[in-house]
Amino acid sequence: MKKMELEEVKSMLENEQESPNMIEWYLKTYTYYKTNDGLVLSFKNKPSITKTLYFDDEYEIPKLTEELFLNYNEMNYTSEYHKIDEYNEQTQPYFIKHYCTSDVQVSPVLSTNYYTDYLQDLEYNNKKNYFRRYMTNEEIQEYNKICDEFINNYIERLKKYFKKYNKNIYCMGYWANR
Repeated sequence: MKKMELEEVKSMLENEQESPNMIEWYLKTYTYYKTNDGLVLSFKNKPSITKTLYFDDEYEIPKLTEELFLNYNEMNYTSEYHKIDEYNEQTQPYFIKHYCTSDVQVSPVLSTNYYTDYLQDLEYNNKKNYFRRYMTNEEIQEYNKICDEFINNYIERLKKYFKKYNKNIYCMGYWANR
C-alpha cells in the first residue's frame, strides 16, 4: 500500500462528484492509501480527544494523571484503527465495497474481535453480492504498520494535549447504578 498524493485524492473525489467544500473536508480529515491493485482505504487523521473522564461515583474518583488520561482516550483510537492480530483461513480479513459510492474506495472487514459478527457480515455481503477481496498477508502487515503509525501519532498528540491543557481535563463521577 502506498500513501496517495494530494492531487490524486483530489482527482478521485472530483470524479465522485463531491462538492469543493466536501473535498476540502475529506482532504483535511482523512489520509488515503492505495493497494497495488488500485483499491483505496481511508484513515481518519485525528480522532477526538476526550477531556472529561467519567467514572462510577460510588467509588473514589481517581487522581488525574497522564497515564489515566492516555488510557481513557485509548477507546478513541481503538475505534478508529483496528489492527489485525489473529486470523485464519476461516476469518481472513477482506476489503469490501458497499458503504462507499466510489468504484475504488473499500472498507476492511476484520475478524480480530467478533468472530460471529465476522461470519454474519460475510454471509450478508455474499447475499448482497457486494465486491469482496481477501487481504493478502503483505497487505495485512502494511495495514498494521499504517495503524501503528496513526496510533503513535495520536498518543503523541494526547501527551502534548495533556501537558498544555491539563487544567481543562476533569475526572467526573456519574450515576452508574441508579
